[in-house]
Amino acid sequence: MLKSRGLITLSIVTLTLILCVGIASAELYKWTDANGRQFYSDVAPSSGKAELLDVKVNANPNSQRDPVNTLATSEAEKKNAKAKKIVMYSATWCGFCKKAKAYFVAEGVSYVEYDIENSRKGRADYKRLKGTGVPIIMIDKERMNGFSKGRFAKMYES
Repeated sequence: MLKSRGLITLSIVTLTLILCVGIASAELYKWTDANGRQFYSDVAPSSGKAELLDVKVNANPNSQRDPVNTLATSEAEKKNAKAKKIVMYSATWCGFCKKAKAYFVAEGVSYVEYDIENSRKGRADYKRLKGTGVPIIMIDKERMNGFSKGRFAKMYES
């Protein structure tokens, strides 16, 4: 009985502390120097001339974004919205497959890869496609045998 009371008390104290952490907030100061540059800090400047800002924290984790990467994320979202589905059938020993993968990573192209020797789906699709070499790259429903940066870019953009 005492053990369960102690456990309940500990749980309540822990929950209270967790909830209090969200209430704590820091002060944010804004000031302008002699050259007209604006500064923000949680420490007031030595000159003492600073505006104390009222900051409201958005507690919804789904709406928070990294302000530095907001533009990049928006551009990436736009690119992905019109991105084509890329599927590559490859083999571990294939040099052109490695070049294709490196190109996809460098260019930020999303793709799915199936190894024709080590993946049941890869083997089955390769057989269905009547493959005779690797890589086979499917850009939506369009097929590319082998890999060339120029040919891929042309097919991907069209």
